[in-house]
Amino acid sequence: VYYLGEGEESKQWLQQQGNTPEKLCLFHIKAVASYVASSYPTVTPIMWDDMLRGISEETLAESGVPQLVQPMIWDYAADLDVESKVLLIEKYRRCGFSKVWFASAFKGATGVNQSLTLIGHHLNNHLQWLKVASSVPADVLQGGYSEKVKENVEKLLGMSNLELDTFMSTSTGTFPGSNILTLVTQVSFYLKSSVDELLERNSLLSKWNAVVQDLQAAMEQVFHRCTIEEWMEENVHPSLGKLQQVVDDLDKAIKAQN
Repeated sequence: VYYLGEGEESKQWLQQQGNTPEKLCLFHIKAVASYVASSYPTVTPIMWDDMLRGISEETLAESGVPQLVQPMIWDYAADLDVESKVLLIEKYRRCGFSKVWFASAFKGATGVNQSLTLIGHHLNNHLQWLKVASSVPADVLQGGYSEKVKENVEKLLGMSNLELDTFMSTSTGTFPGSNILTLVTQVSFYLKSSVDELLERNSLLSKWNAVVQDLQAAMEQVFHRCTIEEWMEENVHPSLGKLQQVVDDLDKAIKAQN
């Protein structure tokens, strides 16, 4: 979408009087949404609102798109601007959108290669969205947060204390996948540092090989093999390879002295 209008056919269309990249975008959206509506009459498409935010109310309203789709407004920041979101929602409703959706912080919101979730960031993002919800018609979103909610979540996860502002937790939980969380935490916080601070040779390598084997076995119960291999390649194999090389070099050095 960001390269909209770069193709030769699109460039020719844009040269016609009154045509703009915004109208080209809406023309495409309407074509796709109309096809969905005719093929699946009970389905209403939801679309990310990125390309709609900067389009004028008049252009949006005249396009016919608001009658065909519902926008998904997204913002993953922990300090998202509540007032600007309320104004954006009001704009969309004036344009004719029957309903809007909110997309709060997902698991990768704090980094594209994030292995562990910083709960506090996601919680603060949700709290900001609830402020937005309280400022718009009640049918947009309902919900809330309190210490009671936190207690209920801890109970569901089987955790005595849900850490909000740190990746580490004194409680591992009993929820499905909790063993993966425990082992991923070990890898993320201790593997690289222990390799860099190499104190022992074979015992350290054996220790981490055992952890990795346990982690792989746990992940196989949940994730596809390709996903596991990719995660291991990114987060485990480089450090273990480095450790193995150090162990091999030390062994060679010791043998050379004997």
